[in-house]
Amino acid sequence: MRAPRSKALVRAWLDFLPPAQRPLAERVRVLALGAEPALEESIKWGNLVLALDGGRPLLALATHKTGLHLRRLGRSEGAEAGEPADRGLRLRPSEPLPEAEILALVRTQVSTCAQREPASVAPPPPSHL
Repeated sequence: MRAPRSKALVRAWLDFLPPAQRPLAERVRVLALGAEPALEESIKWGNLVLALDGGRPLLALATHKTGLHLRRLGRSEGAEAGEPADRGLRLRPSEPLPEAEILALVRTQVSTCAQREPASVAPPPPSHL
């Protein structure tokens, strides 16, 4: 039941964007979902958020007065405590879309998340049975 609501919210978010930003957001969305089909999109904190299989949010596409900002959520790869976080990518309608960088950012974030999260293992059966 949740999926139709999320799709409607995503569509409303895209429709709410200024006309100059809408095609850019659509293209980034298509690239990200094409790079990793397991990504699920939703709207959180006023941003388009991409999460892996309904898990922890990995990426956010946020609006900016001159364009969009695709940023990582959570600790950046290789970042230590106290180091500045990776700023992600600033995307402007007046500039060429850095498709290779977007794909690399998505794939890196997904692989980093997959390495951090242990595979789910079924608990052993109770010993008294």
